[in-house]
Amino acid sequence: MRSSDSFRSEVSGFIAKWEVREELFVKHFVQNYANRAEKWAVCFRKPDMPDTTGHCESWHRVFKYKFMKGKQNIYMQPLMELLLQAEESYYNKHLR
Repeated sequence: MRSSDSFRSEVSGFIAKWEVREELFVKHFVQNYANRAEKWAVCFRKPDMPDTTGHCESWHRVFKYKFMKGKQNIYMQPLMELLLQAEESYYNKHLR
């Protein structure tokens, strides 16, 4: 999504959809990400910058099959816990 207007609309929709069911996550998202989207959202990148990299795709595959064991997850809290575990595991393995 390269349109900043569309992006802001999507973020608002995301927050509205999840704020009751996943209140803590949405609060964290708003405090740490939604208010600084220019730092991470694709729509604010330079047009010649790619939308993704091989590293991101590779990490997603490892996360999905090693940590999630190929299962789909629709609940944010267990997913965030897995992400934190994966981050710690890879940090300890690759960066120390």
